[in-house]
Amino acid sequence: MNILPDSRLKAPKHEVLHKGYNWEPVFCANCGKDGGFTPRGNFLFYLCQDCAESLPPIDGTYLMPDEVFWQKFQQEKEGK
Repeated sequence: MNILPDSRLKAPKHEVLHKGYNWEPVFCANCGKDGGFTPRGNFLFYLCQDCAESLPPIDGTYLMPDEVFWQKFQQEKEGK
């Protein structure tokens, strides 16, 4: 079984406290580009847009551009 790598640091150098959550940095699993933050403790596999477009599709995964993800996130947050 192939398991995707975690895109968080094994030992984060810093976390950000925002709205009662500790957020840790995320990096592209291929090139290491900054990918923002995720709530601490969540597994996350992340590919930046450039890597996602240049690499072949990964079987059993679903790709969603960052802009689409955040649009859907905002809609859910607003209850739409």
